[in-house]
Amino acid sequence: MLWDRLAPKNDCVKESESRSRPSRLPAAAPAASAVVLLISAALPVFGHYPEIRELSREDAVFRQLQEDISAAHRGEIIGGAGQNLTVYQYRLEDGDDFFRIASRLTLSQASLATLNELSSPEVAPVLGYLLIPNVPGVFVPETPRSDLGAALAERLTEDENDGVEIHIRTRSGPRRFTFFPGADFTAEERREFLKPGFTHPLPDGRISSGFGPRPSPFTGRQTFHTGVDIAAPSGTAIRAARGGIVTSITRDQVYGLKVRIEHDEVYETRYAHLGQVNVELNERVTSGMIIGRVGNTGLTTGAHLHFEVHVHGEPVNPAAHVPQLSR
Repeated sequence: MLWDRLAPKNDCVKESESRSRPSRLPAAAPAASAVVLLISAALPVFGHYPEIRELSREDAVFRQLQEDISAAHRGEIIGGAGQNLTVYQYRLEDGDDFFRIASRLTLSQASLATLNELSSPEVAPVLGYLLIPNVPGVFVPETPRSDLGAALAERLTEDENDGVEIHIRTRSGPRRFTFFPGADFTAEERREFLKPGFTHPLPDGRISSGFGPRPSPFTGRQTFHTGVDIAAPSGTAIRAARGGIVTSITRDQVYGLKVRIEHDEVYETRYAHLGQVNVELNERVTSGMIIGRVGNTGLTTGAHLHFEVHVHGEPVNPAAHVPQLSR
């Protein structure tokens, strides 16, 4: 088993915390140039993870990570010595590719995807940092936000003795995970991860207004349209564009009845002017699930769905993620 003994490093910051569930990770005293955070330490701060500036052997932190991962692989192969879990971070740049990063790190796609709660291999600088573990395995969040996360939780958490409960500081704050050292995607889970990220929320509708600058249909003044309008008869089913958690159901004078779904650490979709809502707050939905019906609540010129995609809270063109929405 990977966790049989601890091999602490003096030149990197230990940033994971194991809690609640029994673990074979022994505590270690802080070294002179490191802060070791293990069983009873305070939660780590995301910005304090050791940073890899370049995916190259010329980068000292990258070299340390590669040594850690190699040691972890050897420990799994011979069934012997393991090490303490360390989290590193890498700032994404233009042109970075998920598969190239995973290959360069000699780390499984599942290790990188599950720690960052990615439900597809889409990565871009807007994501900020990628968190990188020094031990291969699967990280299952306490509250899965995607279809993939839910599938992993159902499969892996049946035998609780195989996992180690940890806290990780993520982009959105502390998150509790169960870490399964050495685990990987099944073939079905890998297909789920590799499939296109978003589906059409209203496939029977027609685009009536696109994303970007446009004259207001009410005042004629130039405004910025933060989503896509899809016209369809009242009562037409509206489907979740991706699996996630319903984080908001509200009503106001402009957008009328609206639903917000959080998909992972990065993506969120919004659905407005609904005539009916078929989900509840905090409900987990799957991709393609009916979440409501088309209406004309709020400020509208007729029955339609106003659909938005947000990345880190900022609206982006939905057509970049749902090709069928290109006009």
